[in-house]
Amino acid sequence: MQFLYVAYPFYMTTEAFCQVSILAFYLRFMMDQKTLFFVKGLMVFVIAFGVANTFCMIFSVWPINYFWDGWKGEMVAVSAIDMNLFSFVRGGIEIGLDLVILCLPLPMLAKLHMSLQKKIHIMSMFCVGFV
Repeated sequence: MQFLYVAYPFYMTTEAFCQVSILAFYLRFMMDQKTLFFVKGLMVFVIAFGVANTFCMIFSVWPINYFWDGWKGEMVAVSAIDMNLFSFVRGGIEIGLDLVILCLPLPMLAKLHMSLQKKIHIMSMFCVGFV
C-alpha cells in the first residue's frame, strides 16, 4: 500500500507532463494568435490541474500513514476525501482535457491545401491518440 501511495502522485504528475508536452508540440506549428492563446491557457490549466491532483492525492487522508495502516482499525482518520467522487470527477475532467487536446489541431489540418484523402490521412494520424 505504501508503494501505491507513492505511485498515485507520480502517475498524476506524469499524466500532466504528457499533456503539456503535446500542447508544447502544438505551439511549434500553430500560427493563429487565438489558437496560440488558447493552447497557452490550456497549458496553464493542465499544469494547475496536475499540481492540484497531486496534492489532493498526497493529502487525501490525514494522518498520511492511515492510507496503508487504516485497514487495521487501530487509528482514525482526522480528514479524508471521498476517493470515489474524487476519481470520477478527476477522470471526467481528464477525459475532457484529452478530447480537447486531441481535437485542437483538426480545424487547422482541415484548412490545408491538399486532397481530401491526404487530409483524412493526416487527421487520422493525429487522432491515433484517441485509440
